[in-house]
Amino acid sequence: MRDCYLDVLTLEDCEQARLWRNAQLETLRTSYPLTKEQQAAFYRDVVCNRQSPHQYWAVCDRELDGEMVAMVGLTNIDWVNGHAELSLLVPPTTARVVWVYDAALDLLLHWAFDQLRLVTVFGECYHCNPQLKWWKLQGHGSVELPNRKLSGGKHYSSTLFWFTNRGRP
Repeated sequence: MRDCYLDVLTLEDCEQARLWRNAQLETLRTSYPLTKEQQAAFYRDVVCNRQSPHQYWAVCDRELDGEMVAMVGLTNIDWVNGHAELSLLVPPTTARVVWVYDAALDLLLHWAFDQLRLVTVFGECYHCNPQLKWWKLQGHGSVELPNRKLSGGKHYSSTLFWFTNRGRP
């Protein structure tokens, strides 16, 4: 595995992630493009807000001089029950580079379980996402949800998957 690490997400990192996101709208829950101003507000109101129930990081690669290769996050963190939803965003050009996904997910899960002491982390992948095969190999369980997303005039199902602190990879 590559030598990657979680780092503080900067405003510049957020802007880069916005460009990645906007290039992959068909795979996202919210399929409208974000403006630079909206992303700056997200950075200010969510990333920099210590009271936010969401936490985000840059995944950086030491072999690429610390370049950000993905943005990850835990959203809607439920501290009482120990649950959170994962968020993983990579550049569209790395869609076939599995090590980025593997490293980002591994770092995020280690942080969630070892540092934050969460019990369950879950995520959802729409069936129009080219990474569906990879996501279906992840997690400790999954269930298919029908007709979860309308894109290009077609309804797509999704796969909901989860990871638990017990028996994790």
